[in-house]
Amino acid sequence: MGASAIIGGSLLGGGLSLFGASESANAQESAASTAAGANNQAAQLQYQEWQQQQANMQPWLTAGTTAVNNLSSGVESGKYTPPAFSFDPTQIANNPDYQFTMKQGTAALDAAGAAAGNYGSGNMGVALEQFGQGNAATYENQYYNQALNSYNANVNSQYVMPYNQLANTAGLGQTAAQNLASTGQAAESNIGSYTTSAGNALASGQIGAANAMNSGYNGLYNNLMSGYLNQAYLGGNNLYGSSNLYSL
Repeated sequence: MGASAIIGGSLLGGGLSLFGASESANAQESAASTAAGANNQAAQLQYQEWQQQQANMQPWLTAGTTAVNNLSSGVESGKYTPPAFSFDPTQIANNPDYQFTMKQGTAALDAAGAAAGNYGSGNMGVALEQFGQGNAATYENQYYNQALNSYNANVNSQYVMPYNQLANTAGLGQTAAQNLASTGQAAESNIGSYTTSAGNALASGQIGAANAMNSGYNGLYNNLMSGYLNQAYLGGNNLYGSSNLYSL
């Protein structure tokens, strides 16, 4: 085999090695770019989903914020602080029912005392006093309970229910905020993971491409060195300048 054929073969082998390395490098970079693109697309979709979640929860956040502000201003102004309960027992004397029972009861006792011959006696006076006290106590308890029930109903409708309605709405807003915080953290974590994966894919592709090209250049170099050594051997020249490859 001639020297030119040896060198030509070495160049051809080295060229094929370099071409294969170039194809491998391009394939690795293309695969890395595809993987990075898929991860970037996933990160973008995750971001869009997070934006949509915020838009969906915004009405609840707005309502909750408004409710909290109204509660705060209402509490500070005393709007939700009911007045103290009060009851005046002396007003019972003006009640028609009480007056009627007192008139009827007194008349009955007078008639009974007159029939027994005790009208105007001390015993009759005691009986009238006991009846009056008992009748007053009965109506006092009755009207006290009525006044207390009316007070409680008014407090519930005018103070408790409005406060609870605002508090419930504020609670819904708080729950929405907590849910958004949780989903936001998850979205941030996922987006970070996808972005990191995209970067890693590109870096891996670049490293793989560089390694493939280095391998190709090494193959070219090895082929050329092999051809040179074969040429030197066949031409009778060694690395030491001797006419015999094996002689010193």
